[in-house]
Amino acid sequence: MEVTSHEGGRQDNQSDQNRTLLQGSCLARLGNVPTSEPNSDPVAITAIFIDRELMAHEYLMDQPPEAKKVLYHEETFKLTESMEAFNFVFRLYNLLSRVIEDNAKLDQYSLSRLGEFLHLLQ
Repeated sequence: MEVTSHEGGRQDNQSDQNRTLLQGSCLARLGNVPTSEPNSDPVAITAIFIDRELMAHEYLMDQPPEAKKVLYHEETFKLTESMEAFNFVFRLYNLLSRVIEDNAKLDQYSLSRLGEFLHLLQ
């Protein structure tokens, strides 16, 4: 998740939004590297960018095995409108619930490998 760091116009948002897309795309590509595990589940990444007009841009990213690039779907929410803000918070709640459920399935080996990977990124 990234929030704009600029006070200027729409163009100033662009570098933060591009960074969000780039980081999400890299994680989607890394998450879908072929593994030795048979029938491993594909990895989808959710990236969120909030611009200075309080528009939340939610990107769902993945890289299907047959695709040579990361594909994404964008949905936007105007956070200054109560119903759209509620829908966005509801989406975050569902995302958090899914993350908690998926993390419960990770074994200790996967957690240690994930920790090593995150350490390398810092």
